[in-house]
Amino acid sequence: MQILPLLEAEANPVGDGQNEPNVNPVLQKVTEGRSASEAMSGSIGFSIPKIPNPLTAMMGFYKKIMYLIIVVIVLGVIMFILYYLKL
Repeated sequence: MQILPLLEAEANPVGDGQNEPNVNPVLQKVTEGRSASEAMSGSIGFSIPKIPNPLTAMMGFYKKIMYLIIVVIVLGVIMFILYYLKL
């Protein structure tokens, strides 16, 4: 912070905050820590917990079961057609 005489301050105006003219000192735009979760985790030590989805853990099992059911249905249809054609 500087204290200037009124004439010198009026001769060299600076912007309010980051507005033009952004000089003396130049203020850089902040790019990190601008979201609400980052602000809360940094300032008060609170973070939003990640909630695991229980369905994703079981999806591999259900995919295998679905493939098995599809194979059984297809084989059943094929056997029905073969039995029906022999009559």
